[in-house]
Amino acid sequence: MHEMRRDWQASIVLVNALAALSIAVNVFVGVGTKGFARSTFRRVAEGKDYAVSPASQVDTLLADTPARGNVLLQFAGFGRADEAAVELFYYRSAYRLYPRRVLAARPGTVINRGRDILGAPVEPDDAWLGQQDISCVIACERDAAGGISCDMRRSP
Repeated sequence: MHEMRRDWQASIVLVNALAALSIAVNVFVGVGTKGFARSTFRRVAEGKDYAVSPASQVDTLLADTPARGNVLLQFAGFGRADEAAVELFYYRSAYRLYPRRVLAARPGTVINRGRDILGAPVEPDDAWLGQQDISCVIACERDAAGGISCDMRRSP
């Protein structure tokens, strides 16, 4: 019985050692090559603003929105291939700006997917913006080269 316990403890030590070795190798390979980890650490060390994920890029854009009022998102030039990006942008915005509302489609549209937003764009006038308490409009556009630019304007 005593010998079985000692074998079991030795197995645990061996598994822990292998796990630590695996982590060390992954960190060395990730930082030591031209991989994601190395470029991220280099940019941070240089003091450059570096958005690691698409969600953090949305967060960076939303940081400049007014503290009060709702936000309207508009998407121009986006197609079926962009549905996931539109969906991520909408849901991340709604999460970050809560309890404010994020509008991205005509009133009454049920939004479950990016295609729901792309299929019901909002063409607001100043009166509608006022009724919805929209303080900021973020208009994103995909150009012919595939680039995306977003323009933020405060509404009257």
